[in-house]
Amino acid sequence: MNPIEERTLDILNRSTDIIRDLPNSATWLDQINTLKSKVHTKCTLAVGGRVKAGKSTFINTLLGEKLALVGTSETTATINYFVYGKPVDPNKPVKVVYKDGREVYESQAFMDAFQGNDARTMALSKGILYFERALENPILKEIDLVDTPGTGAVVDEHQGAAESAFGINDLQDLRKEHSEQTQDLVKKADAVIYLVGAVANQDNKQFLDNFQQACDGASALNAIGIISRIDEEEATLYNSQSQAEYVADSLKEQLSGVMPVSAALYEAVQKHSAQFEQWRAQLQTIPQDIFDAYVSKMQDAWDGKYDTALVKKCPNLLDVTTRRRMKGDIPWGVFRAIIKTLYKSNSAEEATQELLKLSNFEEVRRVLRDQFFARAKAIKCTVLLSQLNKILLLIRNDALYTLKRSAKKSKDWIQLIDKNIRPNDASAAAELTAFIQSNIKSSAEIDRIEKAIMSQLVLPLEQLMIEIEQTNMDYKMLQIVHRMKDAFGTYYEELCNLFGMYGSKPRLTDEQKMNRQMFWQSKSMRYADPQMQEIAAYAAGVYGKL
Repeated sequence: MNPIEERTLDILNRSTDIIRDLPNSATWLDQINTLKSKVHTKCTLAVGGRVKAGKSTFINTLLGEKLALVGTSETTATINYFVYGKPVDPNKPVKVVYKDGREVYESQAFMDAFQGNDARTMALSKGILYFERALENPILKEIDLVDTPGTGAVVDEHQGAAESAFGINDLQDLRKEHSEQTQDLVKKADAVIYLVGAVANQDNKQFLDNFQQACDGASALNAIGIISRIDEEEATLYNSQSQAEYVADSLKEQLSGVMPVSAALYEAVQKHSAQFEQWRAQLQTIPQDIFDAYVSKMQDAWDGKYDTALVKKCPNLLDVTTRRRMKGDIPWGVFRAIIKTLYKSNSAEEATQELLKLSNFEEVRRVLRDQFFARAKAIKCTVLLSQLNKILLLIRNDALYTLKRSAKKSKDWIQLIDKNIRPNDASAAAELTAFIQSNIKSSAEIDRIEKAIMSQLVLPLEQLMIEIEQTNMDYKMLQIVHRMKDAFGTYYEELCNLFGMYGSKPRLTDEQKMNRQMFWQSKSMRYADPQMQEIAAYAAGVYGKL
């Protein structure tokens, strides 16, 4: 068992033992037992965002399999879970869970048929609660991945057809249902990948605020933003990092960071890189001015719209049939980036590496692995501990307060019994006193319970939360160090080791720790870059705590 899981379960077990002594404890015990049942469940990672944000393309690329249907319009009309496992029947790997409670196993084609925004699909999807697709993908060993319908669904373009064919009076209800499904699912998730547009808006903030509130104080580290489809605008593709920094600054209270990505470019490179050498040779037969004309215009130029004029300038121009075959079904923005890179590159291998870097998908995959997949247990336990802390706070502020008032009243009652009943009927007085004492806890008993809650539950819980938060902060600093590897130079490995990248932190003598602490304190005052100052100050603090 993971150490964090073990300590979380221990605190939950002790909670049931202590709280069982409280009157009317059934409600509290039910809630805590629910938390206990979730300790060993996997972390749920929801992929959210507005419709047409590229969620399904992103999931397909992340998992390396064509599982979620993609298209030019919104396609996810249902909630789709992707979980680890081997289907009992390979021909029917999809579990369909209906709103009426039925569970039926169907084919992948059945699931695909329910992805779309036409009126018939939208109407039929109303009866489905979610799809669950099991597959033996290593990413899914620690997390369950969820593709959501998205918020702001575009369904009203088919409203009239649906009204006549299916009797749906107002497809705006369907838009609302999809948005509510997404919001509800994100609230229940342990962490979220949120696909945002190139410019952050109020909807982004509201969506993520709801997530944090629902997660009972979960930190922004459990949410990351992805600017997807950066290939659709050339200016965005080549300035994606600055765009990401702008969006990250707008949503810094809600997200741990924002990363740009072109899943479509990454997929295209994976699929066609074997042909790049041939493409490069063919492209470099095109004169520079004609090539510039092709890539500066829309796709119709590449498809031959202006060839009559261009052939006069270059009789041996690469023919339109070859050009169209080269492009195939690659989106124009992606294809333009590929041919521009191949045209100026010294080799196909050089172009491949540049395009992979431009797509940024490997970096996104690394961050997701470190931030979510490797931290899945910590994320899950953080959420559970936060919920337990909320329960304990209610018990201390409500239940114990009520008990203390009852204990005070019982003392008053016993005094009245001693004064008014005991002189005339000692037996009755003794009976009444025994009844009160057996049904109402004394102040001494309440103090014992209160001390046990503090010493055995609240303090260990807070200590574990502090340790998890420290690990989270180490991780956050580590991400900055990774981004600024060249700037830190020879100190990069020291910082990675100090922030726990290799599992355990360095073991040093007191003198060594003091020397390194003073060194990094000095660095924090000498660095000009604010982020390097932050890292240096944090490093000094970590050395001080070793």
